[in-house]
Amino acid sequence: MRALLTGMFLSGLTVFGFAKANTQCNGTVEDKITGQPVEGAVVILKNKADNHVFKTITAANGKFIFPSIKAGSYETIVNFLDYNKKQKDIVVKSGAENKLDLKVSLSANAEIKEISPVK
Repeated sequence: MRALLTGMFLSGLTVFGFAKANTQCNGTVEDKITGQPVEGAVVILKNKADNHVFKTITAANGKFIFPSIKAGSYETIVNFLDYNKKQKDIVVKSGAENKLDLKVSLSANAEIKEISPVK
């Protein structure tokens, strides 16, 4: 009897552990016109159920990752210097590939300056 109760208790812990399991979300941020990766962009995930906010910054190749988040509905926000703020909703699923590729465009008042080499 004691072995049966212990087995049931441990099984309950296992089920509880899976219910709380986290997943990940990753992707890239690229310039909408050139297709070039955007390095240093701030990517924010805001959980719509509990308003918990996760933040990360894109790497040199434009990639980002949120390694441990709960499954659910999120609002994604991308901000970076002269680019328009980009917002997009995503549903993160446990056990699935949660990939989010975002294209951002320069704002109308952004200045593009050419830098000449020093002579």
